[in-house]
Amino acid sequence: MKTFFLVDDDSDDRMIFKEALECLDLPLNYIEAEDGQRALEMFNRMLTPPDVIFLDLNMPKVSGYEVLVQAKTYPKYQSVPIFMYTTSSSWFDKERCMQAGAAGFITKHDSFDDLCIELKKLVGSGQ
Repeated sequence: MKTFFLVDDDSDDRMIFKEALECLDLPLNYIEAEDGQRALEMFNRMLTPPDVIFLDLNMPKVSGYEVLVQAKTYPKYQSVPIFMYTTSSSWFDKERCMQAGAAGFITKHDSFDDLCIELKKLVGSGQ
């Protein structure tokens, strides 16, 4: 059973993401944090890291980019695929995150069905 961890300050986006995971029709655990600071606190307490992490890029307090950089300094998180999940479609944001160790850069979809398709691709690719 895989564990998916979403970090996003928008409660609606968290709800939509959780519902989209249900379309995968797989047994999985879902964990969420409402901001980057809370996510880092949770990372420190977790005995076993999640299988996949999704980070909103633009959050108050601690940005998704800062969480990515910090997570990659923890030995147990270095091999965890971290996907940026954001409204940004900026080439600069994408390049900066990929260079910092992100496994991918997903622009938030306007369509629920498109999000389901994107998640199915990720799960099908072994993430």
